[in-house]
Amino acid sequence: MSTSAVDFKLKLSAESILAIYSITLVSIFILLNFFMPFNWWIYLVCLGLAGLLILKAPEVGLYTIIFCTIIFERWFTLQPFEWSGGLLKLYPLDVIIIFTLLSFLAYWAVRPGRPRLVLRDRLFGWSLLLWVGVISVYFIAALISGQADSALAFSTFKNFALYFIIYLLTINIIRTDQQFKRFFATFLCAGVGLLYFIVYGFVSGQGLWSEFVPLSTPGSRLLGGPHSFFVAMMIVMFGNLLIWRYRRSLRDYSSLLLIAVFLLGIIGSLQRHLWLALLLAVAILLYWYQPKQRRHFGHLLALGVVVVLIVASLSLWAYSWRASTILPDSGLLQSTKFRLFSLVTTDGADSSAVWRLASWYRAWEVFGDHWLTGIGLGETISFAIGELDFTVEVRELHNDFIGLAVQLGVMGIFVGLSLLYRYLRGFVSAYRRCSAAYRPYLLTFFALAAMFLWSANFGTYFDTNMLVIFFWFFLAGMSVSARLGEG
Repeated sequence: MSTSAVDFKLKLSAESILAIYSITLVSIFILLNFFMPFNWWIYLVCLGLAGLLILKAPEVGLYTIIFCTIIFERWFTLQPFEWSGGLLKLYPLDVIIIFTLLSFLAYWAVRPGRPRLVLRDRLFGWSLLLWVGVISVYFIAALISGQADSALAFSTFKNFALYFIIYLLTINIIRTDQQFKRFFATFLCAGVGLLYFIVYGFVSGQGLWSEFVPLSTPGSRLLGGPHSFFVAMMIVMFGNLLIWRYRRSLRDYSSLLLIAVFLLGIIGSLQRHLWLALLLAVAILLYWYQPKQRRHFGHLLALGVVVVLIVASLSLWAYSWRASTILPDSGLLQSTKFRLFSLVTTDGADSSAVWRLASWYRAWEVFGDHWLTGIGLGETISFAIGELDFTVEVRELHNDFIGLAVQLGVMGIFVGLSLLYRYLRGFVSAYRRCSAAYRPYLLTFFALAAMFLWSANFGTYFDTNMLVIFFWFFLAGMSVSARLGEG
């Protein structure tokens, strides 16, 4: 793979065509569910045919998962189906994962001279398997105890350990240059689709599906929660590739305009932790850039400021006209200002901050009583704010690391820190060995994983399947980039 790989001049391969058909079928099923009750025939036809396409090439399943999750978020990842008058939580995401696993196993079993099945790689070693093993032991213990909520325990086990299958499938399926280019291009293609949600939010004054992540301060989100993270993801992906390939061409300036729109979407999302997460990602990229990339960054930053100001001015004026108010008094600017100042002030006006601080304080009290092995999976904790009493699932504390400490104790903290150490050490070692062609991708996935870990301090990122699967994709992207970069 040459250094021109970042140009992504792709021709539609057979796998790409199959992926387009598969994504279309899943999209039809999801869109029809918006307008009509659940229908078994539609479910079987759409997902069944998509499954048959995936059986022809396992990588099609990965592309379908990435694209449909980024576009449809919860309607692909959290949509149950009806069974005997009830709801069975076997989501379309899970169905596609099952088809992908079956396709890979069949493909691997019959392929002559098949490559070795990879369960651990050079980058992460045993750390990921150790993590999955510890979570599995805690899940079994929760079932044996009979005191924990088994459904809650399984949900936690699924998000923290079972979706590790995404990582295994990716590092075993994506083995060639062309497969990796298609894998990365799938993210970018889905990212372009996110433009619709940004435009919709500014035109309507309310982000599509933003009601699922309500705002605790005045104002309204112009971009929903999961879509906000995906847009932040695209800023890092498009931005880093643009800096590495920058040639002052029309396509580069078009990419810069796209990034400017993404930045406007992040501002409209009012997601404070993502603003900080993007700053962290940029700091990581700058630290590892060579002087050439830093010069490109400086040049593009200057151009980007101009582009962002133009796009923001036009968009905010349009927004203020829709809101029948002048620009300085528009709801978006007032909401953004309030959220920005709330990062450095504590005036008690943010109800979510008050709730989180109270719940975290109670969580650490519980941790103090069960510091060695934790309270286990499937448990809840109770606390009070004034005269109001709250009982919350540990996984809903809006800080995944505090939740992990409470559930797993010091043992879990040790395993988590060992995984973090391996992630950092493995990247440094792999980046030094990596060829110039694959360094942009290795660095991109490393920065994205760091951004995810930062965000998990302020939300239920590990506990939400539509988000946590990307953490596994980021780690897998690092592993595949490092492997291909070593030749």
